Amino acid sequence: MLRFIPAIVHKVGHTGYSTWKSAVTFLHDAIDRTEDILVVVDEDAFIVDWQGVENLCRYVKENNILYAGMPDGGIIDHRFHSYININPFFAVFNCSLIRPLKQGTSRELIDETIFDPAMEQHKPTWLKTAYEHDTIEPFAGLFYWLASRGTPLMLKANTMRDGISTVVKGLLDEPLCYHSWYSRQYMSDEITKKRIDALYRKAVRDKKQLSEHYML
Repeated sequence: MLRFIPAIVHKVGHTGYSTWKSAVTFLHDAIDRTEDILVVVDEDAFIVDWQGVENLCRYVKENNILYAGMPDGGIIDHRFHSYININPFFAVFNCSLIRPLKQGTSRELIDETIFDPAMEQHKPTWLKTAYEHDTIEPFAGLFYWLASRGTPLMLKANTMRDGISTVVKGLLDEPLCYHSWYSRQYMSDEITKKRIDALYRKAVRDKKQLSEHYML
């Protein structure tokens, strides 16, 4: 993952959030420790167009967007939660707006937030698969809370040719990031290992091609 992020970008590795439930603790901690724009990237997510990511971050900041990413439901077959919740394998947070909103409100209260019908205003017109406004994921309440206090930006995504991996699209519908899913099985399942290795090699090739295109 680090190979795809420019050296000049300030990066912080977080390794102490290994449990399923600690996913939301990580997001709270990362937001609270960031003053401006935060980009969250999982270790099995490969950014192929960093310029597109910078454009996205700039758009989020200039338009007072609270968060941006792929909806965790309604867009790919194996994710069927709420479109209000984004899956944070790749996510952008406008912490300069979020941190003041969080002041005086406990994490516990934020995490207890559920879907409100008023959030329908944020529904993308291009959803194509099933979704449910559930609270199964530990970070669901955080995203419901954010959506009740500002504007999210949902990014389009498609399933890739291997039938599992996901490509997230940018502002101009360009590929931004490839996500393999199931990286926890990398060391124990040979098929998963080969699939992720193949996706990594593709990401390296595609990043190189895009970089050469920008140089023209």
